[in-house]
Amino acid sequence: MMLRKALTILLLASLVVTSVFASDTYESGTLYWTNSFIDDSDEYVATERELSLEVKDAQGNVIDSLSSSAYYSIRNYGNMIERSLAGDTQAFAFIDQIYDGYVLTPFNDAVCSYDKTQLENVTVDGTDCLVYEIEVAVDEGVFTGVSPTGRLIGGDRDDENGDLVMTVYINSETGAVVRQIMTLDVTGKQLTQTADFITAEVDGVTVNVPSSVVTEGVVRSATASQITNAVYFTASETFSSYQLADGYHDAD
Repeated sequence: MMLRKALTILLLASLVVTSVFASDTYESGTLYWTNSFIDDSDEYVATERELSLEVKDAQGNVIDSLSSSAYYSIRNYGNMIERSLAGDTQAFAFIDQIYDGYVLTPFNDAVCSYDKTQLENVTVDGTDCLVYEIEVAVDEGVFTGVSPTGRLIGGDRDDENGDLVMTVYINSETGAVVRQIMTLDVTGKQLTQTADFITAEVDGVTVNVPSSVVTEGVVRSATASQITNAVYFTASETFSSYQLADGYHDAD
């Protein structure tokens, strides 16, 4: 979850700008606690982020491997976050086009609307989980931390705005998010992102935040000719050392 101000590029399509970052969906039962966990965790930033990137050809063969580390320093009470990179910085140049490290869930205020379906309970790493498949609509700027664009992705029955679906695994006793699998299918991008979450104490506050994220799929872009550039990839990340950044991401 990171660097909201200075990263660029990507996705999604729209509603009224003033309402895009104002959704506060009421939930009851276990999901009430899930919503509360996410609200309390929204402004916490992982100050250490490790990234391993594998680039593949269309047949799935690895053609390049990159690794990089990112270290985040909170400035001006969280209104600015400074990032320092080490290793193969091109790895972050690529993943910045996908998202800024902020793992969106259906319970974040940035979500405009969602439609959920409860699936059968499963056990994840020994934890009994409620499982929900949730179709989500968000502004296209949310993944890269830019200002609302007024264009939505997802939430359209005829798929005009692409598809954004999150399958969320929730601790049936505490309401904490244990795992989320997100699929995104929009023009130029088909992605699957699996995030494993933890609960941790940070300065006396219990937060529910991602500890590892694997994003894979393909990003395509057209050239001036009939050739289309395609990057097939798997990006594996770990997050740690969370700190409060007042005003971070959709909480502002």
